[in-house]
Amino acid sequence: ELNVWADAEVRIAPGVVIDASRGPVMLDRGATIGANAFIEGPCYIGEYSQIMPLTTIRAGTTIGPGCKVGGTVANSIFMGFISKQFEGYVGDSYLGRWITLGSGSNTANTKATYGEVSVQIGSSSHQTGRRVMGVMMGDHTKTSICTRFAPGAYVGYCSMLVGAGLTPRFVPSFSFWTDTGISKLIPAKGSEIARRVHDRRDRQWTDLDEQVHNDAVIQAAECEK
Repeated sequence: ELNVWADAEVRIAPGVVIDASRGPVMLDRGATIGANAFIEGPCYIGEYSQIMPLTTIRAGTTIGPGCKVGGTVANSIFMGFISKQFEGYVGDSYLGRWITLGSGSNTANTKATYGEVSVQIGSSSHQTGRRVMGVMMGDHTKTSICTRFAPGAYVGYCSMLVGAGLTPRFVPSFSFWTDTGISKLIPAKGSEIARRVHDRRDRQWTDLDEQVHNDAVIQAAECEK
């Protein structure tokens, strides 16, 4: 039984391999699959998302609408409008909306000891009950080239990661991380950058977007108390 569903508007380039032997593959309206890409089910590719040539999408992956995805993604959730167009591995991770990952950004998902992965949130450490876990990342966060994440890394809303070393296990919302440490990103500046990103995709920054941004500002302030 053929376990692949593709909308009539889906475009599939030559050389694409779709393996639905382990679960269904769904390609939603307007999705584009580049030449020689490999897609393994179960998997969902959202509306108007672009899978770049030579990309590998492994089982358990959900790609939301409007994403641009390259490199390798495995067992992860991309909520929508994420730009990860180049090489790099994201596995066992959850990424929010409007995130940009620079070329060569990679997530580690297993500890060297093969022990349980914990998540650091503020000053508290939380056991996950999982031995495999990548990064959790909030909306509008951006990474520079070759950014590296430890297993169970947590990055908040609207942060910028530009350091050369391994990222901190916990990066608060509205943070600017470099090799010298973490400094504050002014929320108004974050909103300005987000508006530009929307404009590049021919989308408008709505009142709802502004409300979500302002709510994130309030929540970030509460977490600092």
